[in-house]
Amino acid sequence: MLHRAGGHEHRWLQVFLEKACKVDPDQNNLSLDSDLQVAWQQIAEHLGIDDLELSGQLASYYGFEACSEKELESVPMDCIAPQVMQEFNVVPLEDNGRVLRLAVSNPFDADMLSMLSFTSSRALVLKLAPPRLLRTWVKSNLQEALSEKIIDEEKKRSVELDQGAAIQSDSAIATLVNRMFADAAHRNASDIHIEPFCGCGEVRYRVDGLLLRVTTLPKLLFEHVVRRVKAIAQMNVVNSLVPQDGRASITVDEQHYDLRVSSVPVSGGEKVVIRLLRQSGVVSLADIGIQPGELQKMRDLLSSSSGIFVMTGPTGSGKSTTLYSALAEVNTFERCLVTVEDPVEYQVEGVAQISVNRAQDVTFASALRSILRQDPDIILVGEIRDEETAQITLRAAITGHFVMSTLHTRDAVTTVPRLLDLGLTESSIADALCGLAAQRLLRKLCAHCSSISTGDDPLEQLYAERFPGAPLHKGSGCDQCNGTGYRGRFPILELVKVDREFADGIRNRLSTSVLRDIARKNGSRSLSELAREAIADGRTSVMEAYRIMGAELWE
Repeated sequence: MLHRAGGHEHRWLQVFLEKACKVDPDQNNLSLDSDLQVAWQQIAEHLGIDDLELSGQLASYYGFEACSEKELESVPMDCIAPQVMQEFNVVPLEDNGRVLRLAVSNPFDADMLSMLSFTSSRALVLKLAPPRLLRTWVKSNLQEALSEKIIDEEKKRSVELDQGAAIQSDSAIATLVNRMFADAAHRNASDIHIEPFCGCGEVRYRVDGLLLRVTTLPKLLFEHVVRRVKAIAQMNVVNSLVPQDGRASITVDEQHYDLRVSSVPVSGGEKVVIRLLRQSGVVSLADIGIQPGELQKMRDLLSSSSGIFVMTGPTGSGKSTTLYSALAEVNTFERCLVTVEDPVEYQVEGVAQISVNRAQDVTFASALRSILRQDPDIILVGEIRDEETAQITLRAAITGHFVMSTLHTRDAVTTVPRLLDLGLTESSIADALCGLAAQRLLRKLCAHCSSISTGDDPLEQLYAERFPGAPLHKGSGCDQCNGTGYRGRFPILELVKVDREFADGIRNRLSTSVLRDIARKNGSRSLSELAREAIADGRTSVMEAYRIMGAELWE
């Protein structure tokens, strides 16, 4: 429950007395009580009017409308959570899907406004009503005939916490956090950022790879939200001076999500980041959006009986998603599949998945040693991070296992010098590698607002001069894409099959540029070529491709 002191929150009432009524509270020995209802009554008695008339005068002075008692006789009960009504003494009057009209007693309560804006996702129109009137309505309606119905409906819409994260949730803060999770899920956000900002708190979602500002929270509300999230994730709520990690599971609209929560102390408070992992089953390779030509090459590589297949790309480029899809492609009852991950992100039926746990001395290397004694056919190693892991991965590949893993490199071919840096020899790399892939994710133009571009943007003009041909497209922004012009992402995948010529090039220590030429000659297409194809197809814009590829787009 939020506890708000009265003092400064009654400043708007004091201004009304001084400016509109020419009453000096100090000279008239009028000290307003911290309770809003009592403060209203004090002013009404001093002015010789009732609280309804005071409501009209306050509304007129501050530019609001006054709410009559008759307007409270029939209200839309299901547009605000009952906890929020009780917490802030607010009553919904009308909801047309775009605008929510509300009766309130303090239209300047920042906590209330933030809560209502976030949980309703509508424009707010406030009407002023006496606290007495609203408290009476809330007490008689919420706690009697309608309370059971509203709470049942709220349970259906809100986020359900798994038993392991079960805590008391009958408060406005719990409702706000639940709605935040649900809102992020509905927007297909991958992460939620909650962080201190200019004396307040800011909430941002990462959608399609970019952070979008959602709302700003008053400091007190921000601190309550951070504590609530940490409690859900089984973290130490009291200790805000050390980094912490936690996790929880939630359900939004019957869809299950795993939450990975990280908190770190920063200037001004704690920054919390929540990763949302949708547990909806692994998407097939055909459904993640790989171009048809590259899809067939990928399937050909996955048919290898042994060797190492390495996927590269920066953090957030979708490597894990593609590898999970590849894993599903080769997952049959005739094969033994084992993974070692840090951590396990998605549960895959029929696959033995091991999570790295350094506290228990379970590392990539130690887990790999154990896996090799488990008679595996296919092994997925989350990342080749050090020389020991690289050596064991190599040993697994040359002893008849098919191994998939990831690295962080610029493109597919630069995987070779990276493996050399990890202590492997040219000969062993040439013997073990069967395929290389580099991936990037591009935002997809919104199908509802995408159209042929007029070519006014200087970057588009430069691109059209260099690569004339198909018309360029861009999104204007609409409700479907939250005004961004993009909705969803798709991968571009550079694939290199390590054939005899490429392997001989590795053994002979040819430069990466020569190896790249060999790959192109044998049918590999570069990331920049694939990005330009996506532009020509109207799947993405020049600006988006340049944002991801940079100067490589022109190569």
